[in-house]
Amino acid sequence: MILADTPIWLAMFRTDDYKAELETLIVNDQLCIHPFVIAELALGTLPERRRTLAYLDQLISIRPVRLEDVGHMIEAR
Repeated sequence: MILADTPIWLAMFRTDDYKAELETLIVNDQLCIHPFVIAELALGTLPERRRTLAYLDQLISIRPVRLEDVGHMIEAR
């Protein structure tokens, strides 16, 4: 499973960079998204805003974890 972060999505929306790669991952159920990424994207200008946000909501979503758990992971690695 691959998580595309906000800069990847922005590049795709602005210039079509990564579009083919993202489409392949989506078709193969290998792309996931984080709710915070959707929220970040929603703050900006999106093409076909409602449709795009609805589409992003259909992707496999990973759940947020506690900041404390992120800190432990960072220190462990």
